[in-house]
Amino acid sequence: MVKPTNLRRNTTKLSASDRVGYGRPPATTRFQKGQSGNPAGRPKGKLNLVTVVQQALAAKVVVTEDGRRQTKSKLEVSLAQLANKAAGGDLNAMRMILNLKPLLDPVGSDPASSPDFKIDRELALKVAARLAGQTANLPKEDDHG
Repeated sequence: MVKPTNLRRNTTKLSASDRVGYGRPPATTRFQKGQSGNPAGRPKGKLNLVTVVQQALAAKVVVTEDGRRQTKSKLEVSLAQLANKAAGGDLNAMRMILNLKPLLDPVGSDPASSPDFKIDRELALKVAARLAGQTANLPKEDDHG
């Protein structure tokens, strides 16, 4: 097979911005400085769904409780109504409250699962053993529980 001799491109002294290839589009089609890559994107000040929901739930309403008018957020009023329905025996309301329970008691909020509690427990056991004169029955350092 005969090797062609002049198939190489002429790469004489191209500057870094003039080179074209993988990851280097032509300079005329690159993003221009100061111009957005998505000019038709979301307008500034446009609210997303989370913000709209937060604003709707934070809106204040006037309610009458125990004969007095009070101003509360829609979220507070909604949760109070949900709790009242659950207390009245509404199974769907009970289910919704039980689904909210993990949000109210995050994982690790149990004091017995905290590292400080375990250290305090070990120290208390050591002190109690010392006071009882039973140093031989102390829990081992690697024994946690």
